[in-house]
Amino acid sequence: MEVNNNGYLTFDQSWKNYTPIQFNVYSGRDIIAPLWTDIDNRANGVISYNQYSNGSVLSQATRDINQYFPGVNFNASWVFVATWDRVAYFNYSGTAGYATDGTDWFTILWSNVSDHVNFSNLSNMSNVNVSGRWAFGVNGRPRDSTTKDITTLTPSNFSTTGANPETNITTDSSFDPCYNYTALDNYWRNTRTNYRGHDDTLVEWKGWYRLYLQGKSAQMSEWCVGYMTCGGFTPLLLRGSHPQIGDGIVTREIIGSRDLTCSYYKSNPVQVKACPGNYYVYKLVKPDVSIPVPSYCAVSFSNSSVDPCYSYTALNEAWRSSTDSTTTSQCDMYVNWVGWYRLFYQGQSTKMPETCVSPNKCGTNIALWLNGSHPRVEDGVVVRQICGNSGSDCCFHKFFPIQVKACPGNYYVYEFVKPNICNAAYCLVPYRLFPILPGTIQQAVTVDGGSTLIQLDYPFFYFGKPHSQLYLSMNGFLSFEPLFPVGYDPSLNKDIIAPLWTKIHIYTRGNISYSQATSGPLVKLAANEISQVLPGYYISVSWVFISTWEKVEFEPDVGVGVSPDN
Repeated sequence: MEVNNNGYLTFDQSWKNYTPIQFNVYSGRDIIAPLWTDIDNRANGVISYNQYSNGSVLSQATRDINQYFPGVNFNASWVFVATWDRVAYFNYSGTAGYATDGTDWFTILWSNVSDHVNFSNLSNMSNVNVSGRWAFGVNGRPRDSTTKDITTLTPSNFSTTGANPETNITTDSSFDPCYNYTALDNYWRNTRTNYRGHDDTLVEWKGWYRLYLQGKSAQMSEWCVGYMTCGGFTPLLLRGSHPQIGDGIVTREIIGSRDLTCSYYKSNPVQVKACPGNYYVYKLVKPDVSIPVPSYCAVSFSNSSVDPCYSYTALNEAWRSSTDSTTTSQCDMYVNWVGWYRLFYQGQSTKMPETCVSPNKCGTNIALWLNGSHPRVEDGVVVRQICGNSGSDCCFHKFFPIQVKACPGNYYVYEFVKPNICNAAYCLVPYRLFPILPGTIQQAVTVDGGSTLIQLDYPFFYFGKPHSQLYLSMNGFLSFEPLFPVGYDPSLNKDIIAPLWTKIHIYTRGNISYSQATSGPLVKLAANEISQVLPGYYISVSWVFISTWEKVEFEPDVGVGVSPDN
């Protein structure tokens, strides 16, 4: 065995490759690489090794292996330990260990590396639930043999606890895969689970499978996730959306992500079918063997028995505004997200942005936005990818997808989940006025309780009645004749448009303005707003009238501001 300066062990001969490359289990080179990087211990650090055939190290190895691999009944007879301690380049310590009892062989890796841009939080990662530690069995099988590294459950022994109670997984004579599948419940397939050393090219795939995560029905991920997740090195994703029940059996491409590229690898396609009971079955196949340690990814989403449009938590935090720069570093990873949320900005209902948000907005460094349009009411609950900007790439950071629903009353609810890094926070579009452009008539009303007569550029039909002029009142309403009510009067039997009807003055601050347009940005903006409020209703905007009460105050409560409106 060769203990290499650059953080790995080899068996056939020494090797001087100091640049880490992707592992390829089919390359023909046996290697154990706990710290493969460019190391120079001339300035700092010690590289050491030792062998043990008795004593406390054997006892520790025996305890550890039996803990990590219950049922093996392991008793160590020899241990080899190599250590790279505080070596220069990344101030990193790593240890590689070999243990054997003469029949079974294991390798154990330790790491206490601090966070690094490419291996975030490695010191807390593990495949044996011990932070910073990894263990693998290497007990003499040829590397090209197939081992069934997977937990599969058959219809005869699978418990439907947590699954859809309508599902009947006994064999159907017509061989409909919706009722004849193997249930696949591997917790490590979760997109939130880091590398566990699972390689789906070593699995003997046969027939159709239904995915679960700890007993809860799941599906393949359609959304990009980072590498070294889903239990392997290369997460495998479904390219394209899942089919509908009426589509029958369809074929979908499988892609694998690497670094920042979601479709860096292309694997072998699979067949998919949507089934009654809101689940999917997949005819999974052996992935392309050229892909480094690939594993199929699974995601699960809640199915609430209560309509989230009427059962949500109001999230009213102004710092989430996508337009305001910030020097703070809020982190939604530390929020205990439970259930559904509705966004508000200064008391006004709002939504997440659907377009790129610059860094250092929304109260944090990585501003999270919705990659995809909001749904319509008739769409029900949909799933959307969450993105975060970095540099010139609007979706440099790809976060866990969330569920979204459009609700009657023109608002949305979101099932937020914890982002996987800091500092990142969900954004909102701040409640805003129509823009006040050049040509807007400023200070249109200055007399307390008064109004200004305005001649309209285009006939305005209000409930079928045409008007060529209107009155803009200081007290927050429009009328078609002079009206001077002291305050809100529900018995007033007159045509009126009252977005902000209250007792207003502008002695110390505030501005009341109006503008009209038959073309340009105001017309386009109005058309977009109407299409969002009335989806499916086609309208061609030919004229717009905008009135704005901005930063006005109540009377006589000087200093108490009224929310701007237009």
